[in-house]
Amino acid sequence: MDELRPRDIRFDIIVPIHNMESIYVLKAIDSVLNQSHRKWRLTIVESRSSFEKTKGKWRAYVTELDDSRFYHCVEHKKGISAARNQASKCERSEYIAFLDGDDSWMTHHLQTMAEAICLSTPDTVMWWSRLGKLMVMESMMTGIHEVKVLEYSPYEGLEIFTPPYYYYYFMVHPAYPSSVVVRRTAFEEIGGFDEEMIRNEDQELVMRLLHPSNPNIAQFVDELTVYREPSSDKHKISAEGVDYTQMLVDKYPWPEPWDKPDELDELEWQDMMDHIYETRHKNFTLK
Repeated sequence: MDELRPRDIRFDIIVPIHNMESIYVLKAIDSVLNQSHRKWRLTIVESRSSFEKTKGKWRAYVTELDDSRFYHCVEHKKGISAARNQASKCERSEYIAFLDGDDSWMTHHLQTMAEAICLSTPDTVMWWSRLGKLMVMESMMTGIHEVKVLEYSPYEGLEIFTPPYYYYYFMVHPAYPSSVVVRRTAFEEIGGFDEEMIRNEDQELVMRLLHPSNPNIAQFVDELTVYREPSSDKHKISAEGVDYTQMLVDKYPWPEPWDKPDELDELEWQDMMDHIYETRHKNFTLK
């Protein structure tokens, strides 16, 4: 079998849209167009309410581009999980990259992921990179406004874990969708996103994908490749009355001492347990 090279990797990119301001969607689209890695197809899946109520400038922009790599569809069901699942069926490339409509990729994001994929073992089914948030800050000394990057996802403590045990890391640290690439075969084997989850759906997918009952592992790509935009929350789908965090904990309970994998020694397991219980409240964050 020929050696897999980064230039051979093709990505299916999924961008869900729900009542988002066009300025953010346009930035997201441009960040895809500006990728140094050119083998991709982009599916924009828009909620029906967004399609019927908004007149996003981004639609006209995509039409003017007349790029065959773009595909636009309207979701059949309510919810971001259903939308992403629907979009995943529009193409058939082996690697799926997620990008939320209010996030942006740096130009080397897909290239970095392609290189990581080529260096990974066959049982690696997920890759995720560092994610930051753009902050405009005024210098107290000069009054000049500068753009700073705030590391958005907590990576401290990651060194305690190794790829076979990232499942436990993700119990308390979310992997934001825009920084994630998954192998299609593994994604489809577990049935994609749980469509009952309107919130925490991204973390639930990762927990199911990397559950100890599966032979799958993930690979951390230690490079900042994704920016979150300071958008408003008005595009978020309401989840009032449902505690999706508790639903997630019920499905994937916190580990107990007796749950230790046989191949781990007591000290390694205790370090992981301490990390999980020390950080579970402050880091179990939602978008």
